[in-house]
Amino acid sequence: MPVPVQNIYYLLSYAWDLPLEKEENTVTAAPGDKVLNLLAALLYRNTLRLLRQGLAQGYVKNTEVLSGIKGKIAVTATLQKDLLREGKAICSYENLSIDILPNQLIKATLAQLFKAPTLAPELQRSLQLVYRYFEEVSFIQPKEADFKKLPTTYGLNKYYGRVLPLCQFIRQNLLPEKGSSNFYLANFLEDEQQMGRLFEYFVRNFYRQEQQIFQVKSEKITWQTDAVEVDDLDYLPQMKTDISLLSEARRIIIDTKYYQQALVQRYDKQKLISAHLYQLFAYLKNHPKSNSDLPIEGMLLYPVVEQELSLNYQLHGHKISINTINLAQPWPQIKEDLLKLIS
Repeated sequence: MPVPVQNIYYLLSYAWDLPLEKEENTVTAAPGDKVLNLLAALLYRNTLRLLRQGLAQGYVKNTEVLSGIKGKIAVTATLQKDLLREGKAICSYENLSIDILPNQLIKATLAQLFKAPTLAPELQRSLQLVYRYFEEVSFIQPKEADFKKLPTTYGLNKYYGRVLPLCQFIRQNLLPEKGSSNFYLANFLEDEQQMGRLFEYFVRNFYRQEQQIFQVKSEKITWQTDAVEVDDLDYLPQMKTDISLLSEARRIIIDTKYYQQALVQRYDKQKLISAHLYQLFAYLKNHPKSNSDLPIEGMLLYPVVEQELSLNYQLHGHKISINTINLAQPWPQIKEDLLKLIS
C-alpha cells in the first residue's frame, strides 16, 4: 500500500515519540532513496540530542596483567604464568565506561548506514560527524536479542528510548546486497507484521498526544470464566488491547489491523474478516466493565487499500465500528480523520 514519504515521517515520529521537526521536506527533497534519507535524518537528529545529554555509562569488566593489584586477582592464571616473580598479576576489575551495549548498537547502526550507496551525500557526512563521538565504543555485530534485553538491563533516559527503536528498525530493514558490502533498504511497507506493530504504536501515541479527553493505554483483559481447575486458565490465550480510550463518558477499545485487505471475498460478496471481529468481540464481552452502566465501544481500524470503510453495528449492547484511515492523503487530513473517529 503506497504511503508518501512525508506521511512515513509522521508514522515513525508518533510511533517512537520523536519530536516533530519543521524540516522534513528538505530531507525528502535530497537525492537518493527518500525513505532511507528520512530514516538517516531521524537517526542523526535524535543522536545529536542524545549526545548533548551525554552518552550513558556503565560498569565494564576488564581483565589485564598489572604491576600491582587492582580489583580481584585471577590467582590460578597468575601462578600458571609465573607473573608474581615479575611483581605482576592478572587482575579483573570494573570501571565506568561509555563502551556499553546501547552505545555499541548505535555505533553499529551508523556504520551500516554508511554502506548504503543510495544515501544522500550530505546525510552521510552528518552521520560520520556523530560517529566520531563513539570512538571509545567497541564495534559489534548486533543480534536481535541485544535490543530485547535493553529495557531491563540499563537505566536509560528518554533519548535512548527514541534512538534505539530507530536503530532496531533500520537494522531490520537495511539488507546486504548480493556480492557486495553495500546495503539497501527493504520495502518495509509490504511487511504486514512489522507495519502492524508500527501502525498500532502510531495510532496509540497519536491519541496520547493529540487529544485531552481520553486516557490512552493498552490493557490486559482477563477471561470471564469459571474454570474448574485454576491451572486450566493458563491454556487460554492472553488478551491485550492495542488501544484503550477511557473517559468519564466513554470507553473505546481500538484494534488496529495493517492488512493488504480489510475485506475478503465470499460467494461473490465482500465480507469482514471474521477472526478480526471475533477478537474484538471477545475483548468487549470479557472486559471487567462490560456490564457497567457505561457500555464499552469497539473499533477495528485499517489503513485504506482499495476502498474506504465506515461501518457501524450494535451487537449485544456494544457499539462496534469498522473504519479505515487513508495514509496516502495529506497529513492534516489524516490528523483530522483520526480525531473524528473518536469525536
